Amino acid sequence: MKIKNLLTIASIGITFFIAQAQSTLTSGYIITSTGDTLKGQVKFNPKNDLTLFDAVVFQTNQNDKKSYRPNKIKGFAYNENCFVSRKIEDNEVFVKRVSAGNVNLYEYKSEEFFMNKIRISIEYYIEKSGTAELIHIKESKFKKQLAEVMGDDQELLKDIHDKKYEYDKIVDIFEQYNTKKEINKG
Repeated sequence: MKIKNLLTIASIGITFFIAQAQSTLTSGYIITSTGDTLKGQVKFNPKNDLTLFDAVVFQTNQNDKKSYRPNKIKGFAYNENCFVSRKIEDNEVFVKRVSAGNVNLYEYKSEEFFMNKIRISIEYYIEKSGTAELIHIKESKFKKQLAEVMGDDQELLKDIHDKKYEYDKIVDIFEQYNTKKEINKG
């Protein structure tokens, strides 16, 4: 167990070092723990956003560069990418919002050591509007889980159960559901 943890920490360190070497700055903002929005520059790697799930480097000017962890700010955004601070298994992390609306869909990426190789794991989480509780979407149970939160759209649920949509199309499912909800509000 200790070797696995050591290898995971080493791989994160290497990934972080490589990511920093290829990073760029772009306009963005952070939302402080008090809810204030600070505009500035977000540092990110356009080829690998993995480090952003643990921390974000943000600067308001050349001399004011800081790294923020999820327990210090509510979230950040850049180039239409929005990350918010949430708890996953008692750990505060940043999750990326990939669909927003009546039911939010978040993506969480992490590295894991699997069969003597390091791989990136991508997991999806549901958040009902008005809550901050995340529900992990399990590939083996995703149809049942979506039926619980999207039960008011029988047409979409029928398409899911008829295998028109599979787990790999989960972002499309949420986009379709949230778009219908938005249209019906107007």
